[in-house]
Amino acid sequence: MGMVLTFYSYKGGVGRSMALANVAFLLACWGRKVLTVDFDLEAPGLEHYWAGLKKDFERKYRPGVVDLLCSFRDRKETCWRDCLISIDVPVNVKGEGFLHFISAGRETNDYIKLVQSLNYDVLFDDEEISFGQSLLRMRQEWLESYDFILIDSRTGISDVGGICTIIFPDILVAIFTANKQSVLGCAEVIRRARSAQEKLPEDRRFLRALPLLSRDDRRAEGDQSEEWRIKIAGEIEELFRGWLWESGKAKKVLDGLYLPYVARWSFGEKLSVHERPSELNDPGSLSAAYARLARLIDADLEWDLVEPAVISSPGDQAEDLQSRGENLPAPKEIREGDHRESSERADADTLAQMSREITSLISGKDYENDKDYKNTKDLLEEVFEVCLAKYGPSDQKTLEAMGSLADFHWNRMDKEQAQYWVRRGLLVLREASSTSQAAEELRGRAVPMGVLLNEDPSMSTAFAGFLPEQFPPFPVTNQLPPRHGSFTFPEG
Repeated sequence: MGMVLTFYSYKGGVGRSMALANVAFLLACWGRKVLTVDFDLEAPGLEHYWAGLKKDFERKYRPGVVDLLCSFRDRKETCWRDCLISIDVPVNVKGEGFLHFISAGRETNDYIKLVQSLNYDVLFDDEEISFGQSLLRMRQEWLESYDFILIDSRTGISDVGGICTIIFPDILVAIFTANKQSVLGCAEVIRRARSAQEKLPEDRRFLRALPLLSRDDRRAEGDQSEEWRIKIAGEIEELFRGWLWESGKAKKVLDGLYLPYVARWSFGEKLSVHERPSELNDPGSLSAAYARLARLIDADLEWDLVEPAVISSPGDQAEDLQSRGENLPAPKEIREGDHRESSERADADTLAQMSREITSLISGKDYENDKDYKNTKDLLEEVFEVCLAKYGPSDQKTLEAMGSLADFHWNRMDKEQAQYWVRRGLLVLREASSTSQAAEELRGRAVPMGVLLNEDPSMSTAFAGFLPEQFPPFPVTNQLPPRHGSFTFPEG
């Protein structure tokens, strides 16, 4: 199954469409199956980013989003596959990657009339039309056909924007600049979308938001940039819930994941990762920023598995990004010892042992004292950070620390946090194919936490290969979603 991401901005001019196009291009080059959809019906134009990749563009002759919506309204048989336009991309790794595009609609004199003819209140209220069900059915077919579906949404608050932010997405990429109206507008839309998505007539995983600061000129205005990042982190930290759990981490994400302002790329519709692939090795470049964003999306928002941004002066070079083919970077592989060593903390062996002792002390207890709970939680997280820094993500000590955090939260009936730590560990195992005792123990936690699988269908696939045959009723499958790589779960 794939994943739907809506790229949204409350205000225009933040580089939303350009970010979507560059990320889509990279994902396709990495061997992913990617669909891009222009849902900005009032101001379409995503196709301009593909002009350099396809000579005879077919928007005039192919139906698009507005044609599909009208066909749903008129109860006609129009298939979204008839709208597909194939974009040529160089696939630089072994795989079946490709890039497809659905435009806003045919570029004819009737386009504006068609857009204005759509009355969304009537469409959603008319049970005979089943407009909402048609959208959900199309979404499901997209998920079954692609690894990633990237939707370019309308700005501000609108009916079609509501479709893009509520009905479609698994992840809402909210792009904003450093001003109050942009930040607060995006924050409000995310809150509304989460609330509205809970009322959809289907089970859906908690809507994750990826706030993304754009047009940041920290090289020229470092002090102002730092001041605004502190302000923004305070305003939106709770919006990271669902993939970023550690308190205070929002500021670190804003420091490491952003779209810098680069004057050269502010003219025209550009694919910087394609036109100047050498910039991918400059950590302060816009192309490198797109690559970081693409890697984070490809890693299912596992922040610690993504190379952090490096603030450098022009001309500084980052380490080789393991570029392949035409210098396009493949997702950075996880390597033991790939993280910085921490000489400022105690020995990780001692801390790992402490984490096991702490877990045994708190097992089965209900910490009603918030101070004791926080102290224990902070110490366990410190153990994990030290092991991660010194030994890498797939080392036995690091896996034990993740297991201890999962047990701690499970014993406190905090299922969401427990699920996070086990799932994070499984992602590491999936990449590293670890066979250590700690890896087997972490896999075994899928059984006592089976209730999580019942409540979140998306976890059934993630855990399926680790479940014994006598542990129903989960849909056991060894088929891994392509976006996570080629590793196959072992037989149960």
